[in-house]
Amino acid sequence: MSGKERAAFWMLTRSSPSSGTLPAMVDVTSLGSDLPTANAPVSTLPASFAALRRRMAAHGPILAVLSLSGVLNGWALANVGWGNAYYSAAVRSMMQSWHNFVFASFEPGGLVSVDKPPLSLWVQTISAKVFGFNQMSLLVPQAIAGVLSVWFVFRAVTLVSSCTAGIVAAFFLAVTPIHVMVSHSNNLDAVLVCVMSGAAYAAIRAVTSGRFRWLAFASVVAGLASSCGRSRPLPTGSRRNFPTRRRPD
Repeated sequence: MSGKERAAFWMLTRSSPSSGTLPAMVDVTSLGSDLPTANAPVSTLPASFAALRRRMAAHGPILAVLSLSGVLNGWALANVGWGNAYYSAAVRSMMQSWHNFVFASFEPGGLVSVDKPPLSLWVQTISAKVFGFNQMSLLVPQAIAGVLSVWFVFRAVTLVSSCTAGIVAAFFLAVTPIHVMVSHSNNLDAVLVCVMSGAAYAAIRAVTSGRFRWLAFASVVAGLASSCGRSRPLPTGSRRNFPTRRRPD
């Protein structure tokens, strides 16, 4: 029974208090939309809470791991001081001019460059330009890069395995002492690991999705990783590094 039919039934069955007779017929079509109908919208507040609970159950663990990584990377960060004074001086010099910024000049004259590619120092210089040249503006970008590395590892492992495996991998990276240590310094390793993790995620995404744009993006990010720091050379192929077979007499 619809809402209008229920209202008409109530009006017809209600007796007049004075005469006990039924009231006159009422045109229920004139009641309009003031009466509730069977198709009236129901409040979506409980449904929104249920959706929020589902999202928290799905994303809560990785958010907890990222929060843990941020706490570990930022713990007592102010006690680090200027970190590596060599790179701190380079950032101060790179803030003087565009020439020094592009070529990562170690001294204000722009004649001597640092011994590393400039991308990681560019990140620190931009942070110092925005927030002022101080200890935290040089150290915080490395701490954020450490958290982003944890996120990229989670996404990459989730693509090839399960969400649980991604959370476990991200957790172990977040609590690895060397990872926390490099995120506590203004050395170039934190940004290097972050960019390499992003390149690995993009490459895995290209393989799993079969889309060329992810492959191109992975190539670009891998190229940027080579501008973040200098990798160790591989062992040379000398005779003493590899076992040799003696010729038979």
